[in-house]
Amino acid sequence: MDDIIQSNQIEKVDLLKMDCEGSEYDILYNTTSAFDTIANIRLEHHRSSERDNLIEHLMGFGFQKEHEQNKIMWFTK
Repeated sequence: MDDIIQSNQIEKVDLLKMDCEGSEYDILYNTTSAFDTIANIRLEHHRSSERDNLIEHLMGFGFQKEHEQNKIMWFTK
């Protein structure tokens, strides 16, 4: 995701919506600088055992979990 944001010179992402069928963990764990441009994330997570680690990871970049319903989580800055 860092490469996509940088190579396309994207300055602001209002909403990142992710439905990656399990790949969301690899994508988000390997993202760093792109989080500076993202205001909101909506994602479907697939590994319940990894859920808490993912929440903690995103909180480390300034996101707060606002809502969760079924396997959908909403994060905002």
